[in-house]
Amino acid sequence: SRRRMVGLRMSALAIAIRCFCPPESCIPLWPTSVSSALGIFMTNLAAFAVSSAFMTSSSFTSQVIP
Repeated sequence: SRRRMVGLRMSALAIAIRCFCPPESCIPLWPTSVSSALGIFMTNLAAFAVSSAFMTSSSFTSQVIP
């Protein structure tokens, strides 16, 4: 339903904002340096997911707010 989609997009926006602006006391979700190929892949995948969520929610917000 439309209400559910709005809720999912707002959740994605909240997650993206939290990832880009974490609290100062927060431990990073992934290490700053990764040595294994699988670790690099997973780090890139997580970064892509966050940026996709941010892009989706920001495009949704621009459609909702004039």
